[in-house]
Amino acid sequence: MDVISIVSLVLLFASWVFVMMGCASAAWGKGFNQAQWLAAGFLLGPIALLVLIAMPPNAEVQRERKLAAGVAKECPTCLELVRPAARQCPHCGSDLPQAH
Repeated sequence: MDVISIVSLVLLFASWVFVMMGCASAAWGKGFNQAQWLAAGFLLGPIALLVLIAMPPNAEVQRERKLAAGVAKECPTCLELVRPAARQCPHCGSDLPQAH
């Protein structure tokens, strides 16, 4: 093997690992299982990353993250997410309890 083919293999390996990490990172951001998408990135490479980017986020996980981070609260009447400072729900119009 000459030096150029060794460098090419190293670059190919590095780019494949980069795609795998991209899959895991995108999966976390969209609320999916990181390990599964890391494996998909290993097996399918850029195809898995493109599929993941095209998929909509997991709405339930996104909702739980917003509630846990305190960037939203849940209306007790309609269960929609609203801003923490809101006094009235923009979805159903009910008055919201204020935290002290």
